[in-house]
Formats: sequence, structure tokens, C-alpha cells
Amino acid sequence: MAAQNNLPDKVLFIDDDPSIAQGVKDGLSRYQISVVDGKDLESSLYIFNQQRFEVVCVELDFEPMPGLVMVQKLRSVTLGDKRHCGIILMLGNKMDSNPGDQRLLHELRDIETIHKPFTTIQLLPILSRAKLARDQSLKYEEMKQTALKLGQNEDKLDKAVAMIEKQIPQLGVRGLEMLLELYEKHEKWDHALEITKQLIAKDSLHAGYANAKGRILLRMGQHEEALKFIEKADQAAPNQIERLNDLASLYLTMNQPDDAVNSMKKLIKFHPEEPNMKFDMFSKLYDYGFDEHAQGLCKSTTSPIEVVRYYNNKGVALKNSGNIEGALLEYERSLKFYPKFKENYRILYNIALAYVSMKTKESYLSAKEYLEQCLALKADFEKAQTILAQVDQALSGKKKKGA
Repeated sequence: MAAQNNLPDKVLFIDDDPSIAQGVKDGLSRYQISVVDGKDLESSLYIFNQQRFEVVCVELDFEPMPGLVMVQKLRSVTLGDKRHCGIILMLGNKMDSNPGDQRLLHELRDIETIHKPFTTIQLLPILSRAKLARDQSLKYEEMKQTALKLGQNEDKLDKAVAMIEKQIPQLGVRGLEMLLELYEKHEKWDHALEITKQLIAKDSLHAGYANAKGRILLRMGQHEEALKFIEKADQAAPNQIERLNDLASLYLTMNQPDDAVNSMKKLIKFHPEEPNMKFDMFSKLYDYGFDEHAQGLCKSTTSPIEVVRYYNNKGVALKNSGNIEGALLEYERSLKFYPKFKENYRILYNIALAYVSMKTKESYLSAKEYLEQCLALKADFEKAQTILAQVDQALSGKKKKGA
């Protein structure tokens, strides 16, 4: 049977249970639709990035992250039209009793749903609707990019606004969203705020609109008001990745490190494929003066050897680029996480090397101190022994010169 124009030619199934994809594989092949099975997070993301899919089916309870979070990750890609793929969320009974999932589903929009188990015949019309949603999303994106390109210069902003406003009767809230993005690009915060009020009036249950208002208020410096709206959106529809990022930053600004850490823990959980993300979060906490929170977050998410490897690599890169002070800052921070860990001798050795490169009496004295600490942890470390001898010789030479 020939494939129908309103059906995709290939579908990716992201589900822990391979029997789901297998159960419809033969049936879909009759419509010349091939099925690709993504059994876990790593393989699913790899397959999605390497191949082109018009429609992706995602399990709501997919591990190691919720299906709606997985949807956001698929839509965050920047290559071509991949971010506009049609989405079908496969669910059991959980969605019926979880209002948070329902509201996040509403916020993310353009997602079809189907209850498991299902047959090929039940799936076909939903595949068709998902492909149609993809096609409509691409048309909207093309129109939006045209407007944004027209309005990229300040002197043509009014013309771009007029073009969008003319399309609002046809586009509805999507047209208002387009205007919002345009005003945000030009930092027209008052105009943007007015658009968010219109969006909320049209759909008060859309968590993204409350979030947008909070985001605009944040740009206007109204932090307390911004936090109210963004928290309201997060409570209504949890697990929205961009919102969690906003909350983490805002909580730091508002001197609420406990709340910041809670948001950061969720973000770490939702990005297992980005193991270094957590180190950026430790740095942010340190930068805001929340050292204990940085150390606590590290100990709950990161092993001692991970800390040593990461900070060693980062410190060496900074030192090689000429940023010795930056390297020393990162090395010193790393020692605070697991101060008694034996492998810290590697960090201590690299701190010593950084000080040696400064070639002053004070830096040689600091290097000597760190080399002695290094050798206290690993007495047979020959490189440290060699450098210590060179440091002692340099100090002797400076002492004679001073005499």
C-alpha cells in the first residue's frame, strides 16, 4: 500500500518498552512508514540528531526523565526543521490524575496524545494530526522569521509590527506571541508587558503567559513581582526547563539559595547527557557568595573523582590561556568540595605549577607550600618531588641575590 501524503514516512518511538514500537511496526510498514526504536535516553537523542523524523512518539513516563521534559529537549535542537517535528505523547492513566502534566502539555502545545495500549488503526489518524501540526508549525516559523528579519532594525520596527497585527485575526494568540518576541528583541519592555496581559486575558490557564510576564518584569528590574509570576507558572506546570533556569538565576538574585539549589537539582536531573552543567551551577553559587550551598549541591550530585578531573582540566586550560588567576580560583574552589580526598594531590600539584609560572619569591613560597601538601597525600609523586627541588633552588638563588 502506498504511503499517504498526510502520514509521515518515518517515526521515532522513545519508550523504555520496545514491545510498543514492535507492536505497530508491521502494521505501519503496510503504509510505508518505517519505525525506529529509541530504547534509552542516549540512543534516542543520538538517533534524533542523526536522522530526520516528521513525527516522534514519546512515552510520558520515559526514564530517566519525564516524557514532557524529553519533548522540550527534542524541540531545543537548532538544526533545520527538527525542532518542529510532530509529537505524540504515549500515556497510561497518569495524565488523567496529574494536573501539572496537563498544564505543561497545554503550555508546550501542538502535542497529540494516545493511551496505551493502542493498535495501528488507532495510531494512524493521530500520526496524521501530528504531521499536520508539524507542517503548520513550520509555516508559522517561516512567517515569524520574516517579521523578525524585517524588524531587526529599529527604523523598520513599526513596519514589522503592522505586518504582524494585520495577521492577528488569522493567527490569534500566535500572532500576539510573535509581537511579544519582536518587542523583547528590541527591549521594548512596556509594549511587551502589554502583550503578556492580552495573552493572559485570552488564556489564563497557559502557564507560559504568566511566565512571560514574569520574564518581562525581570528585565524591567521588578524582581519581586517577576518572581511571583514565574513561581505561579512553575507551580501550575512544573518541569519546564527554561522556567527552571530563570528561577535558579532569580533565586540567586533574591538571596534565596535554598530555592536556587532545588531548581538546579531538577535541571541536573533533566540533563544527564550534560555532566558538566552542574559545575557551572557550583560556580554561580560561589559567585553569589553561597559557598556552603555550592559544596552541598556538589556532594549530592558529584563524586570526588569527578571534581578532581573537571577542575584539573579547567584549571590547566585557563593557565595555558594565560589566565593564571582564574586557574587558581577554580583549583581553590575544587579543594573545598572534598578537602580530605586523597586524589586532591593532583589539584595541589597544579596549583603549585601555577604559582611557579609567576616566578616571584612570593609565588615560589606558595608553590612550596602546596607541593608539601601534595607530597603529604602522595609521598612517591616524583614530579612533585622534582618541582619542589627546583623551587627550593630558586628560593635559595633569590635569597642569595637579596643578600
